[in-house]
Amino acid sequence: MAAAEAYFVGRSELLSWINSTLGLRINKVEETANGAVACQLMDALFPGVVPMKKVDFNAKNDYDMINNYKVLQDVFNKLGVEKHCEVAKLIKGRPLDNTEFMQWFKAYWDTTTGGQPIGDYDSAARRQLCKTGPLKGSGSGPAAAAPARSTVAGSAASTAGALQRRIGQPASYATKNSTLPTAGGAAATPPPARAGSRKKLISSSARTSVTSDSDTIERLQEEVSSWRVSAETATKEKDFYYSKLRAIELLCNTAGVAGSPVAKAVEDILYAATQEEGEACLAAAIAELEAGAGAAPDGMQQAEAVEQLQQQLQSGMELQQQEEGDLQQGGVAEQELGYAAEGVEQQDAAAAVPVC
Repeated sequence: MAAAEAYFVGRSELLSWINSTLGLRINKVEETANGAVACQLMDALFPGVVPMKKVDFNAKNDYDMINNYKVLQDVFNKLGVEKHCEVAKLIKGRPLDNTEFMQWFKAYWDTTTGGQPIGDYDSAARRQLCKTGPLKGSGSGPAAAAPARSTVAGSAASTAGALQRRIGQPASYATKNSTLPTAGGAAATPPPARAGSRKKLISSSARTSVTSDSDTIERLQEEVSSWRVSAETATKEKDFYYSKLRAIELLCNTAGVAGSPVAKAVEDILYAATQEEGEACLAAAIAELEAGAGAAPDGMQQAEAVEQLQQQLQSGMELQQQEEGDLQQGGVAEQELGYAAEGVEQQDAAAAVPVC
């Protein structure tokens, strides 16, 4: 069917196309009003483009329906499809608006596929990924029969009634166990069982794939948890040893320790840029300290040096006291000498006064 002719497709043909493509069982075009069917049609055309986890097949209120159309419009914009969804009209479920939208969709489908069938598409498994799961209600389940098949079934039922009157068997038995001629002379046979088996096989493979993905996700989560614990442990050890090094650094900068050979050696090791440089500083410090320890006086010499220092300190204190005493005696003598000089001056002044 040409793309231009899709705009003249009737509702029954649209329903047959939707049901056969997506494996649904909807009876009215208005059941596509929530936008989920349109989202899955785009998912069938462009696998992986539609985020099905955001689509709600069971949307009933305006809010959820609008969210479905937002997803659809985002897909249109991403693919460069020049189509604007008139959401306010479509969510009202009026037959004319939804039929026109599905006619446009059929035209776009035929233009994109070139009238050729698409590859294997597991519509049921894709609906399982939706926000509220697959469609619930009359629209769920396997695809509805095509209109031609409905006509064949009606002819078969009428023929079954005639056979019942002839052979006296129930209509259900005649319909189930007989190959009935149709109005056109063709035999109506039940659909082959291989299609159902194929669907079951696809569903089983989909469940197996989901289980495998769940196992992979669980394994990756366990690995992430293990790495997180290792990172936290490494961070705690780093902080622990950093605090010790910081304490050693502060101790080396203390007034009573700074400048000593050991403190200088420790600082050289702490501030070494590489491990090799730190090891070299350590070896040099050990050699220097061992050499200094060999030239240092033993315990007896240290005791003698301390005793000699105490004696010198005592002698210095005695000398200082003696000097202070001499200074005091000199001051007294100088004071007495001053008093004597003042007495001589007074005598001279009295002698110089004339006597009347």
